Amino acid sequence: MGYDGHLLHVPEYLSFTTKENAVKEEHQLVLERYDQFIEHIKGNFQDLYKKDLTFNGGGSTTYTLYQTNHPINDIAAGSGTLKPFAFTFFTLDDHQPALFIATPVIKKIEGFSVPFVESFSFVFTWWNPNFEMSYYIYGGGWAAELVSPTGMVLNPLTSSPSNENLLPNQSLLNASKSLSLDIQDFIFYHPHQSDALFQFDKVLLIRDNRLVGSWDVLQKGF
Repeated sequence: MGYDGHLLHVPEYLSFTTKENAVKEEHQLVLERYDQFIEHIKGNFQDLYKKDLTFNGGGSTTYTLYQTNHPINDIAAGSGTLKPFAFTFFTLDDHQPALFIATPVIKKIEGFSVPFVESFSFVFTWWNPNFEMSYYIYGGGWAAELVSPTGMVLNPLTSSPSNENLLPNQSLLNASKSLSLDIQDFIFYHPHQSDALFQFDKVLLIRDNRLVGSWDVLQKGF
């Protein structure tokens, strides 16, 4: 088995070229090294070598680099098929994100609604129109990027670090009055990793704006 998921993180300055060229150059070195392992098996463990052996390689962010001329005959890909936010690489340009966290608005309050600074809220709204409205959502603290609706921002005084929700069961977001958003409308996050699925019991499948099914999530330790 082989794995080359680290390739997309090669610093381009090491080869004085573009990021894409640096990745492709390193990928070629991976193939050459893999081929050396195969030749070592042929030369030293002939009783173990068979023509129908499976030589596995690849990774979610690299499988598109593999063409026909290489020693690997089995390519693996997993998270890349969902394209989480952390997998925004040129190798997956033809993919579309397919995994989002949706959470409803449970409170809508005019102004910059933060405990202990209510009397100064006008300063925040004057400084930034995106603080004109406050929205509390269910949950929060996810390792994810807020992607919809556009124009919303995490509250700078109460925003939670990844995988930690400082306000139990809810998070505070802000937006300007121009944003048409109400209670029970949904906010969407794009998870950094598809492992975000482990936080939930089911994944709802949406196609053409319709709910078409659901998947159970593998539990931790499965």
